[in-house]
Amino acid sequence: MQIGFKYHNCRGFGRLYNYAYKHNCMITKEAKQRLKIVQFWREHGLEATSDAFGAKRSTLFGWWKIYVDSGYKVESLNPGTQARNVNHQREIHHLILKEIKRLRFDVKAI
Repeated sequence: MQIGFKYHNCRGFGRLYNYAYKHNCMITKEAKQRLKIVQFWREHGLEATSDAFGAKRSTLFGWWKIYVDSGYKVESLNPGTQARNVNHQREIHHLILKEIKRLRFDVKAI
């Protein structure tokens, strides 16, 4: 039995699907390294881990929480984006905005 591609009429869907799958399900080298560090920490303790890898206590606990909450999936240890969550928006004082609107409406009336 041949398997058909459901979205063959949608241009670019296959490429987008492969891109999303790669970034959501791929285990990176850094994720493997983080898992190795966490397993070493659970086996040998904090002092040996910080001496061997230079990882801090809060980092180890954070990685462990992410790993456990995901159901022990290695993909969860992939590094996430470092972009800020809220981009700064320009703030204009309301009195200045009010004056600009007044001036614009006065010019249009002339």
